[in-house]
Amino acid sequence: MLTAMRFRGASAVAAAAIVLAASATAATESGAVSASAVVGPNGLVVNGKPFFPLMVYRQCPTYYPQSLAAGINLFVGAGCGADRSFLGELGGRAFGLLDVADRDVTGPGLIGFNQPDEPDEHGGLDSLVPLPPSSRPGRVTMLTLTNHFFSGAAPLPQGRSMYPALVKGADMIGFDLYPLAIWCRRAFLAVFDAQRELQRLAPGKPTFQWIEAGPMTGCNRFIPTPDSLEAETWLAIAGGARGIGYFPDTWAPDLAKRIADVNRRIVALTPALLGPERPVSSLPNAVRVGARTLGGATYVIAVNASVRLPANARITVPGLAVRSIGIYGEPRSLPVRGGVFRDRLAPLQTRVYVAQ
Repeated sequence: MLTAMRFRGASAVAAAAIVLAASATAATESGAVSASAVVGPNGLVVNGKPFFPLMVYRQCPTYYPQSLAAGINLFVGAGCGADRSFLGELGGRAFGLLDVADRDVTGPGLIGFNQPDEPDEHGGLDSLVPLPPSSRPGRVTMLTLTNHFFSGAAPLPQGRSMYPALVKGADMIGFDLYPLAIWCRRAFLAVFDAQRELQRLAPGKPTFQWIEAGPMTGCNRFIPTPDSLEAETWLAIAGGARGIGYFPDTWAPDLAKRIADVNRRIVALTPALLGPERPVSSLPNAVRVGARTLGGATYVIAVNASVRLPANARITVPGLAVRSIGIYGEPRSLPVRGGVFRDRLAPLQTRVYVAQ
């Protein structure tokens, strides 16, 4: 593994989303010891409420205050020798996944187990740990792949035939791409496209993506910025991600602030982001879009993946029978004609549109 917002449109629906999302995080804030997680129709459900994982991986407990302040709600293992004891360090302030080797351990906020990291490159199917039924009630398993399953990446020497069997080894499947730090390219469109391919690889299972949140050892040419982090995060969500992780797990102040800002918006929109997908398309090619439905409302996530050029986006939602669509966090709305609306997006800009 290398605040309240104003908008027009579906105000009642969005307000309800904020209330639901706040209740979904209440369990972590209350310090609850017990937790139960299941995979719902469109994502995780924790303690009976929709849950959008915002994750760090094997973080040292020293940095827990930073992550908790930024809205991290799921800690995947622990570093610095904390191992199975990290749940006690968290004390129910967030949820946790133990390494699958520690499947006999319990603790405050435990919702499941994490399979060995990147098994496609490190050990294959033999590295996965089957969990007996007695280990699974109220627990979920996660698995993170490399990006080599993606048609836009080079395959591993053993090819891609292993992936259908690998994704059967967990309830929720993710991957890491890191286009800036590892590919040394501003290949932001691949963030969306790879997420879509993972959905097709793991039908019926929620998927997630790890977002590059700082320099890594692969490439010093491009360094993640607050704007690139936000664009990657929402490109993954538009592509179908039902969870987001940030790696590395220590952040420069400007990145920490942006992570907190992005996470607040994700939490407020959690019930919508975990809703069923709705068909949507966009032009030009640099703009990627995804759509969800909740309580009769439609939420459209749009991202201009271009680093340099603004985009005059033409977004089509078949069957969208409204005259206007609101912009989440902004006081204006846009006209809709025949399910089509238009907007101008700056480079790497993200918008969430709401129609009821």
